[in-house]
Amino acid sequence: MRILVTGATGYVGSRLVTALLADGHKVLAASRNLARLRRLGWSDDVTPVLLDASDPASARAAMDAAGHIDVVYYLVHGIGQPGFRDSDNAAAANVAVAAALPECDASSTWVASCPTPPKTRRCPST
Repeated sequence: MRILVTGATGYVGSRLVTALLADGHKVLAASRNLARLRRLGWSDDVTPVLLDASDPASARAAMDAAGHIDVVYYLVHGIGQPGFRDSDNAAAANVAVAAALPECDASSTWVASCPTPPKTRRCPST
């Protein structure tokens, strides 16, 4: 399968890329910083994709450049950065809209990070 992993340089994304490659998938590793991709041990085994999820035009361009994708994993987050709630929600929407475009033809999108609740809502504790 052709799989696009956004947030590929992050903790979860980098490990997912390793597992997908081990399973024989064609991996497109997306990052807003391609130099960071080159630092990872699997960088020669993936197709690098420049994608800044905060920019709708960048998300569309990345999906268009990637061509057919079977699955998109969305693993982008900005936890701890000022205003991360709004920026994470906008970034998730940008990638979801771009992945839904006919040029992308993604059959499914998996979101491992999710839109954050408003500050007035609290997540239940377990």
